[in-house]
Amino acid sequence: WIAIHAGYQAALFAAGFGFLGLSLNGGSLVGLFLVVVAYAACLIALMLLVTATFRTVQQVNALSNVGAMVMGGIGGALVPLEQLPGWAQAVAPATPPYWAMQAHRNIFLEQGTLADVLPEVAVLAAAAAGFGLLAAIRFRVDETKEFFA
Repeated sequence: WIAIHAGYQAALFAAGFGFLGLSLNGGSLVGLFLVVVAYAACLIALMLLVTATFRTVQQVNALSNVGAMVMGGIGGALVPLEQLPGWAQAVAPATPPYWAMQAHRNIFLEQGTLADVLPEVAVLAAAAAGFGLLAAIRFRVDETKEFFA
């Protein structure tokens, strides 16, 4: 699953490079790769936790769609963080998109090196481990998911 999500992100970056003139401008390609993998692992672990927690497919889908928009918006993926209200800026560091966006900004706009993005990668990897642990604790083999409840 991580490879699929990382491939999706790679396709988006390839489109950005090819069609929109996106450039690393000297930023670290290895750092970008690590950010993509860590973010993918974090999101997949979070979705495993959501799936292990909710009872129906509809609940999982609803939370996934709404949660992605809310976390992306608060994390600075939809608008610059500086444009958000103060309360959202205060909450932003609690979301995985915040850390991914900080790392991407560092790589693409500030010519960040691998060492520059390691703190963000570490936060994303720690969040992935935490979400994965919670998902493993919550998961029940005998608890089947229902499509409609």
